[in-house]
Amino acid sequence: FFFFNDTATTEIYTEQIVGSVRCVQETGFFFFNDTATTEIYTEQIVGSVRCVQETVINVTNSNFADNVNGNFVNIENSQFWDTKGGNFQNLNNVSVTGGTNLHIKNANIIYLNGIENVTAENVNHVFGFNNKGITLNQFTDAKQTQSSPATYIQGDGLKIEYGQYTIVRDLNNVTASYVYGGKFRNISNSHFIENHNSVFENIQNSSFKKNSNPTYINHTNCTYNDNNLRGQQLIM
Repeated sequence: FFFFNDTATTEIYTEQIVGSVRCVQETGFFFFNDTATTEIYTEQIVGSVRCVQETVINVTNSNFADNVNGNFVNIENSQFWDTKGGNFQNLNNVSVTGGTNLHIKNANIIYLNGIENVTAENVNHVFGFNNKGITLNQFTDAKQTQSSPATYIQGDGLKIEYGQYTIVRDLNNVTASYVYGGKFRNISNSHFIENHNSVFENIQNSSFKKNSNPTYINHTNCTYNDNNLRGQQLIM
């Protein structure tokens, strides 16, 4: 057991923490009586970690559960569950399942599942399912299924399936299927299959198949096979 009574910042420098760590101002494996910030600098935590309004830096191969308003920097090969509020930066091969109000910046290979209100910027290889209120900005190679509402801006490589009220803007290489009420703008080299009540504006070098009730605006070099087309079609 460790007891810290610090009026400034508590810092732990270690190569490995084994067991359960609760970075919270109450009795546990670690008791921090700290009026500012607790920071953990470590290479590996073996077990489960719970952090409340704390900063965790340089951690690999670890599990985090029930965190609240934490800051996580330089995290690799780790998993998070039920995180309520938090900032993540510099992640590699990280899974986040459940939680609300998360902000992610600079990540490579990240899995986002069942999160409500998550924003990710400058991320590569993003995979997810059943997120409510997800925004991806400046990304490559993303796949989202049953995530809505959703916003995707400035990316290359996006596959979305079964979404509602989806905004896609300034992208290349998109495959969108079974999206309802989507707004697609400034898209190139893409495929749109069986989407419903969606608007497609400024689209280039793309194909459309079996979309129902679409609105087409300003298309260049596109192909159409909308033999189940219903409603009004506009090509300008």
